[in-house]
Order: sequence, then structure tokens, then C-alpha cells
Amino acid sequence: MTLLIDTYTMWLREILRYKRNWRYLGFQFLFPFMIIVLLGFGFGDLINLGQNISYIDFISSGFIVFMIANGGLGGGFNLIEERNNGFLREVIVAPVSRASIILGKIAGRATLSTAQVIVLVLVLSTMANLSLRNFHITLLSLILMTVLFVCVGVIIAAYFQEAEIYRTIQGMVVFPLMFISGIFFPIDRLPLWLKWISYVNPITYAVELFRFSVLGRNTLPIWISTTLLVVLSTSTFFLSVWLFDRKFRE
Repeated sequence: MTLLIDTYTMWLREILRYKRNWRYLGFQFLFPFMIIVLLGFGFGDLINLGQNISYIDFISSGFIVFMIANGGLGGGFNLIEERNNGFLREVIVAPVSRASIILGKIAGRATLSTAQVIVLVLVLSTMANLSLRNFHITLLSLILMTVLFVCVGVIIAAYFQEAEIYRTIQGMVVFPLMFISGIFFPIDRLPLWLKWISYVNPITYAVELFRFSVLGRNTLPIWISTTLLVVLSTSTFFLSVWLFDRKFRE
């Protein structure tokens, strides 16, 4: 019961933080929409995917995952900010479960991501073939992706507790993985060596599951993507809680 109350408190704090920063919320909706429209229509005539799928359909379903991943990784950066301004120290010395801190951030980010996805899919459905008819799968993919990316952000922040280094690591490691995950082009068109890297890239399976939920298309078996995401999100959660308790006490 205490875990639920503490998690709710941390979730509410995250929601209030988002609510106060309305400019951030505006750009969180506007930026992916602009990129999807520019890339989707700008490269639509240059990239032929075949199989009765347009590039605007493909990039829409993929770039939303990019948005969710980038937002989730921001949870690690937020921890660094809270450590620097002293808030995290007050939370750590309080009788609050370490797991509830991470769960609160995950829940807050999942709430925002769900709202973003619903609005984006409804708006983009006027120009692409996206839909929310498999919303239960969409919601499952959102939860699994949020857990995975928030926890990965916490793990990175645990080892690199300077904001500049965190952003550098995020850019050097995570962003390249985005480009070989099927977000911007099909993985089956990659060279063989890059294709194998994409198969061990967890973002690939997040893209596959989400694309299936809103577009009804997938390259890899859905049960494989779902199983791997469940295993990865669960393992990274426990690892992030352990590292958070160990590293942020120092």
C-alpha cells in the first residue's frame, strides 16, 4: 500500500511539472508532427516501399516511437537536474521506496506519452492510414516502451551524473540505434551486417510492436517483439532501481 501511495505522489509531481511547463507540452506535440509531415511528404515520391504502404504511413508509425524513446530517456536527465537542485536528496532521506521514485517517473511519462500518441494518431489519420483500432496493443507497447526507455535513462544517469556527459552519451549511443531500428526505413533493406545489429537492438522490437498496433503491419513475429520487450523492460526496471539506490546515495 505504501508503494502505491508513494508512486502516486511521484506520479502527481511529474504531472504537475508537465502541466506548469505548457511550452514543453506544446513542442512535444508540434515537433513530431512537423518532422513526420516534412519527411513523409518530402520523401514520399523518392522512397517506394511497395506492398501498398506509403512512406507517410511508415514514417508516422516509426517516428512516434522515436518521440516516446526520446521522452523516456529524458527521465534520466531529469534525475540529474533533481540531484543538482537538491530535491533528490530530500526524497532519498525520506522513508520513500526507491522503486516508487522510478515507478512514479514511468507512470508520469506513460500518461503524457499516451495523450501524445492519441492526439498524434487522430491528427495523422487524416493524411495516413494510422488508427487506434488495436488500442489495447498500442497501450501495451506504450507501457513497455516507457518502462524500457525511462529505466535505460536512469541507468545511464546513474553512471554519468553530469548533464553534459549524459546528453553526449545519449547522442552517441542511443540515437544511432534509432536509425537501424526500422523507424526511418525497413530493416530488411539494410546491409547484412547492419541487419544483424538491428536484430539485437531493442528499439527494433518496440517499433515493430507499435507499428503493428497502429498500422497493422510488421516484419518480425509480434510474439517475439512482445516477449523481448517484456523481458527487457522488467530486467532494466530492477537494474535501474538497484543502481539508483546505490549510485544516487553517493
